Amino acid sequence: MTRECEEGLAVIALGNAPVKTAPDGMQIREWPNAQLGSLAYCTMPVGAVSQPTMHKSFEELWYIIGGSGELWYRFGRQECVAALEPGDGLTIPIGAHFQFRNTGLVPLEFVIACVPPWPGEDGVVHVTGPWPLQKQPL
Repeated sequence: MTRECEEGLAVIALGNAPVKTAPDGMQIREWPNAQLGSLAYCTMPVGAVSQPTMHKSFEELWYIIGGSGELWYRFGRQECVAALEPGDGLTIPIGAHFQFRNTGLVPLEFVIACVPPWPGEDGVVHVTGPWPLQKQPL
């Protein structure tokens, strides 16, 4: 159920947010978009590896809320693999190449904020990453 007020406030319960497949292959639930940003909840199954991507026109802010994983990241001359654990926050700037995977025994759960709002699949380019793609059913 969505609850809205006259002044633009929209409230969507997570269980009522539509489930979609992101360009990296993961399942996401999108919450309401605002004029300057958007918010989504992502669950990555155990053993899953995302499609490596690069954002053309938006940045992402992530907050890890459950599970564990790894993020491969290349931006300019910098390249690294970072562990992802609950309580971690990270940024994905425009132009960064990245790929992530679930390395734990439970789903990897995180919240993603896009700034400006998610533009759709046209804002993403598939790139080459270090890990073979593996999708697992939710």
